[in-house]
Amino acid sequence: MTYSLGHQSSGLEEWRRPTSNFGKMNSFSLQVSQKPSSNLREKYKENNILRLQKIVLADNSVRLVANAE
Repeated sequence: MTYSLGHQSSGLEEWRRPTSNFGKMNSFSLQVSQKPSSNLREKYKENNILRLQKIVLADNSVRLVANAE
């Protein structure tokens, strides 16, 4: 599954999760267009780790891509 950081709009669910991978940042917001199942949500809560990739696009917007371990 791929998650991307973006502006909040209807139909998107915002996730806030603690992370140790972002230095001084204590949390980041992830928005997903399709609601994950509760099993998947629990899996992410238990692992509490995603592989993150920060992409800065040509228009200076930032996309945060997270892949499941």
